[in-house]
Amino acid sequence: MNRLLSGFVAAVSVFVLGGVAIAASSGEVAAREAVRMALLDLRLHPEPTDEDFEIADIVFSIAQERLPADAELARRRVEAAYRRGDADALREATRALVRIDPGDTIATLRLISMRIGDLQTAERRLAAYQRYLDEGASVLDASVRSRLALDAALLAREQADNQRFTELLIQANRLDPTNKEAAAVAAAVFAERFPGDPGGAMELSANLLLSDPHDPNVHFSIARQCAEQGLFDQAERFHAMARRLVEADAGRLPFGRNAERIVLTWHRRGPQAPIAELGESLAQGRYRAQQRIEALRERGLPTADELQPEDVRLALPLERIRVLAAMAAGDADELDRSLADASASVDTFLGELGSPGNRPAGLSEREAQSQTLELGRELLAMHYWAGRHDAEAIRRWSQTPLLRGDRPDEVLVAWRSALRGEDGAVEKLEELAEGDSRALGALATLAIASGQQERALSSLRELTKADPYSPVSAWARSVAMSLADEDPARTEHTRDMERFVRSIPSWLDRMTESPNAFMSLDARFEGSRLDPLDPLRLVLRVRNIAPVPLGVGSGRPISGRFIVMPTIEIGTRGRQLRVLPEVFELDRRLRLRPRESVEVTVWADAGYTGWLGSIHLSEMQRIRARAVQGFRFMGGMPVAGSLALTSETDAISRRPLALARAEFSELIEAIAECTDETAPTVGAAVRARLLTDIEGLQLSEAERQNVAGSLLRRINALGPDGLLAWAVMLPHGRMAPELAPLDNALRARLSGDDDPLLVAVAMVSRGATRDDRLLDPEREWDDPRLGRLASLLRERLGDEALPTLARVSRPRDLIGEYGTIGDAR
Repeated sequence: MNRLLSGFVAAVSVFVLGGVAIAASSGEVAAREAVRMALLDLRLHPEPTDEDFEIADIVFSIAQERLPADAELARRRVEAAYRRGDADALREATRALVRIDPGDTIATLRLISMRIGDLQTAERRLAAYQRYLDEGASVLDASVRSRLALDAALLAREQADNQRFTELLIQANRLDPTNKEAAAVAAAVFAERFPGDPGGAMELSANLLLSDPHDPNVHFSIARQCAEQGLFDQAERFHAMARRLVEADAGRLPFGRNAERIVLTWHRRGPQAPIAELGESLAQGRYRAQQRIEALRERGLPTADELQPEDVRLALPLERIRVLAAMAAGDADELDRSLADASASVDTFLGELGSPGNRPAGLSEREAQSQTLELGRELLAMHYWAGRHDAEAIRRWSQTPLLRGDRPDEVLVAWRSALRGEDGAVEKLEELAEGDSRALGALATLAIASGQQERALSSLRELTKADPYSPVSAWARSVAMSLADEDPARTEHTRDMERFVRSIPSWLDRMTESPNAFMSLDARFEGSRLDPLDPLRLVLRVRNIAPVPLGVGSGRPISGRFIVMPTIEIGTRGRQLRVLPEVFELDRRLRLRPRESVEVTVWADAGYTGWLGSIHLSEMQRIRARAVQGFRFMGGMPVAGSLALTSETDAISRRPLALARAEFSELIEAIAECTDETAPTVGAAVRARLLTDIEGLQLSEAERQNVAGSLLRRINALGPDGLLAWAVMLPHGRMAPELAPLDNALRARLSGDDDPLLVAVAMVSRGATRDDRLLDPEREWDDPRLGRLASLLRERLGDEALPTLARVSRPRDLIGEYGTIGDAR
């Protein structure tokens, strides 16, 4: 085994339990509190800078030395390094994460990619990729090797090694069908190399679909491929799935996609279908306008400025569908109504464009003239298609540049001439017909009118195949099928493609309708009861119940992003604390195989929840949480994203801290007898008593001074772990003014060789001004990270208005708008 691979294997072969480590010692409890402190400081900044992330990461890195098996902390370091663009820190944090959690395929891939990226030449990088692919087969997950194979393939293509590129690309797709990037490259390469093989292109599109069944663009692409072969039932199927995905995500379907839907309906059910749908839409719009006017009249209000029912009309692209459908159906009355509405719509638009005050903002005179001509071109084409070349509605356009002048629209001029029976007009249309659907349509309608069926069919066949989503194509197909017993949309590939497309399973349809069709989510707390200082651990379990592997992560079928919204009920009277939510990324796996699940344990009260709970340790707490997958915000509240799930936990109880509600004399006695082992309990109790807003537990001013004096007398008796616990748990002097002397005692106690975590905590939590002795630039620390931390804090504190943890004066400033108390509901 080569040295590169063996080094990686050694890094991941240490077996350690992943997730948040159980902290039993006072030092581990204090280390967790230090992580919370760094998170709260970071979250004071709505838009954290690179320096803010580096400050947090320094604390994280030092805390991890006390929590070496804490994978969640390692992930926080990865995020902090990534957010500030520090490649060296990202590498170090990723390496630590892989040691702790070797099953994290995303971290594994990142670490390997960084190692290969360090190699100087393409040849060495390709050789390294190949070694990982060959010798890593027994160690690396197939999803990781698939991504490595794709990267190697793309590098081989850059080196003009097409054979190796093809082999590696095939390998990438075979190793992991959820590798969407590999499937997309394969589909693009096939389309480029074999443009005349629609069946092969469809198979590769199906592979791309299976790599991500929730990509609406892939569904739209397959729908178009089906339509191009005359498979309109399957085109409608995949178009419907794509629309569901778009509407679930964006909430509204783009206009063009809706027009495609109407044309597909026409292909499937004939021209009467769009006539009926568009007619119903128009009738409903006019009815609503009439209802608004009648409601205003009943209230005695003016209606002159309201939209009149007769002024409610279809958008011109839909009106074009209606005109062509009426022609195909032979419905002369509907055709008359549609052409009249189209003419009225154009008149309205012309009135707006002709008046600078009515034009859309920013529209220039030249642009207005261009849009005017486009409206005329559309209106003329509609009338010519219907053979109405002398209609009153279009006579005004006969003197415009569309039909006269140096550069008229040649198709429209020839079309009008042909309708008038002028010599040479048909020949001119034939000359213009290549690539112009209007000229082809003109030839078709003229041939039909003159009884030249074969000539008409020739043009109709070409129009049908030009663009299956165009209403012209639907019109041509309808007319052709009425003239001859054939479907001009079908090709020599249609039958084989139909068999393949129908084999695409129906559970894909269900996957676009409900997340319960392909995954399950369960959120639960670990255990059933917590001691006062226990971390709150939330277990999130996501399972793939689809019959195929599914990708996990952003933009993949199984979203790995969660927001957890906890609530805390305090005491026996049902007071409820609303807590700001916590966001978690379950970015551990690239994919889940069928029936496979990923279960992740996260520290759910690392931030706001834990801080708020710590202030109320004197009371019994009942905690619930709601986990929302792939969340987005609606009305200021997070809701599950499209095709995502939510899960509610059962309640878990946290026992009150007895010392936090003990008699005052007992608290003073506990401070006087405090040891390193009891320091976390004493620190937590004092914090709760100093900061609580619960009546009956608040201390008088004299009692607060007594507590401060007792702490000051005991601080020098504590060892490093006890001192760390007090430094990170006790509020600083700005939040509890009576503890200001204790802050000074802490500053005096620290020296250059002290515990780095203790110094880091003191700097972040007590360094409120640039001239704080803890941040003295002349001071030397044994750990270089502390010098860097002091420098960063000094720079940040130059902005006197900037909030930092050391400047916070009220407990609620660390909680935000939440953290309020109300009756439980």
